[in-house]
Amino acid sequence: MPANTAVAALILGGILLLIALVGGAFKIFGAEVAEKPGRAVRVVAGVVGSALIIWGLLPSPSLPGYPNPSPSRDQDSNADVRGVERVRPASPVEKTPRPATERPTLYRFVFHEQGQTYHGKFEKQGDEAWIQTSDKPGDPEYHFQEKSADGNWIVLRDEGRSMDLRLPINGGPSQWQSIGDAAWNNHHAVTPD
Repeated sequence: MPANTAVAALILGGILLLIALVGGAFKIFGAEVAEKPGRAVRVVAGVVGSALIIWGLLPSPSLPGYPNPSPSRDQDSNADVRGVERVRPASPVEKTPRPATERPTLYRFVFHEQGQTYHGKFEKQGDEAWIQTSDKPGDPEYHFQEKSADGNWIVLRDEGRSMDLRLPINGGPSQWQSIGDAAWNNHHAVTPD
């Protein structure tokens, strides 16, 4: 969830939990709770407050580990809507670059969603076509075209989702960006095969 929503959930949850535990007769953020609410109101405030705190602390759900290609971002923040650090400029793990003829054609990754572990891969399918698949039931295949490659990155484009993805030649965090956006966002850690 966006950071501002999570913060709002945490604050509101904290206030409701405070009402449940203390009852009343306190001031917070200029708001005053003068009277002690009844037992039923305190129980409901405790349950709702606890739920909001838990919800605010949980990571945001996203498509099976895949980014929204057009996230709304807090412009003063260095994080995208999922709290993933934005990278400006990003560089892969520093290793000796591979010659173009030795570029990997298969990258594997692992992702976790709702307590489950899934495995996926980016695999080259011809001269410039790449496909992203995973073993998560119902997960779609994503198709990319190789846009460029150098000694550090293979850059792929998914026109359908208006995004670019880059794979580090020697492994490490893959990164994505909306087409035309200057910031790269960390994505799955990939291992060349």
